[in-house]
Amino acid sequence: MHGIGTMLFKNGFCYQGMFFKGSRDGLGFTFDLAGNKYKGEHKKGIREGQGIFKTNDGKVYEGGWSSNKMHGRGRETFSNGECFIVYYKNGYKLEALASKSQNSMISLK
Repeated sequence: MHGIGTMLFKNGFCYQGMFFKGSRDGLGFTFDLAGNKYKGEHKKGIREGQGIFKTNDGKVYEGGWSSNKMHGRGRETFSNGECFIVYYKNGYKLEALASKSQNSMISLK
């Protein structure tokens, strides 16, 4: 497949977006049966670049991805309204800064 299309997997995972030589490549959307959603960049079939990931419990991560893992600076927002600036390295959270108001931040190391 090359261009724009939809791919549905047996496990219910669905991808809609750009393809290059049969692989997810470029901007796309993914959905799974659990209700998790991703909108963002893909390269060679994995999440790579910038994207937004929404879990079925209301958590939202907006930020960088590398090798299908959260990577670099991002923002996490929870269903209760709490918002954090976060730093990930290869899927592991290194630091989170909580916003008490729009103009002040506290460190949660």
